[in-house]
Amino acid sequence: MPSNHSSEFQIMNFIGVIVDRQKVPASSGEFTINTSELPEGFYFCRLITADGTETAKFIVRH
Repeated sequence: MPSNHSSEFQIMNFIGVIVDRQKVPASSGEFTINTSELPEGFYFCRLITADGTETAKFIVRH
């Protein structure tokens, strides 16, 4: 990430309610999200940076 600003990572359930979020330092390059407390199902993840927003979907299975 070329920006020096922190980014935010959000996890939303399938109807768009944010169920988790965390700040991600711009210098980190990678981070880990613990999904063990999320119920099984379909989710969206969103990364919001100064350069834009990316959204992807994923499935939690235990």
